[in-house]
Amino acid sequence: MAHQLNDKDRGDFVLKHVIEMAHDDDNEDNRIVAVQLFSSMSECFGKNLCEQFIGLELLSLGEDVSFKVRKEAIKQLPTIGKLVSQQFFSRLFSFYQAKARDSSNWAIRKACIDIAL
Repeated sequence: MAHQLNDKDRGDFVLKHVIEMAHDDDNEDNRIVAVQLFSSMSECFGKNLCEQFIGLELLSLGEDVSFKVRKEAIKQLPTIGKLVSQQFFSRLFSFYQAKARDSSNWAIRKACIDIAL
């Protein structure tokens, strides 16, 4: 459905609400779904919105207090990485490398391995 909207409407009516879900500190499930929506809809938002909003939200959610949200953010990195510039990809890759070395959480390191395979 988002593909049928123009860029302004996509930003105003879709991206805005997904970002609100991503900032719902009281509902972990909303943040997980927001990460999934960012990834699944990233192509229709294009490079600029991916760099200005989606990629930054993904990096932020990768630092979430919830392990499940952090893990989902890592799982979606490849999808976003395909759409952004090489410069922004470097930021995503630095984030990935830091998470791959996370000595405090084995499951986060495993998520990094899973997306590398």
